[in-house]
Amino acid sequence: GLGSEGEGAGADAAGGGAAVEAPAAEGPTALRTERVSEPAPVVSGLVFRCQCLSNRAACFLKVGDYARCLDDCTAAMAAVSSAPMDEATREALTLKLYLRRGAAYVELGRLEDARAEYEAAHARAPENAAIKDALRQLRGTGVA
Repeated sequence: GLGSEGEGAGADAAGGGAAVEAPAAEGPTALRTERVSEPAPVVSGLVFRCQCLSNRAACFLKVGDYARCLDDCTAAMAAVSSAPMDEATREALTLKLYLRRGAAYVELGRLEDARAEYEAAHARAPENAAIKDALRQLRGTGVA
């Protein structure tokens, strides 16, 4: 779904630096050769806070704590505009937050609020399939 990062992406693909090969041992208890990446670049505290709030909101959404999901999404949205991040990262995070807030509103039965979140996301990314899907499902309820 939206917000799913590519699985199995290595450090090189993510821009995390060069990877080195760990030595392989032999025998039944041998360790496999694994890629060990260099430490991730340091991000600002505000960027990290936005990412953490967004991730925690996803967790709250998953466990059905919709009010706390909305709180974290709203707090992250307030901070994301001033966080020092590139525009692509800002846009991706903002879209995730709109979708998570929309989903929480749907679960709370606040369908007009959900529609507003999904439409705000759609205005920013009109070709995004997850956003189109959410709006289509909401239209099925007669709201959008």
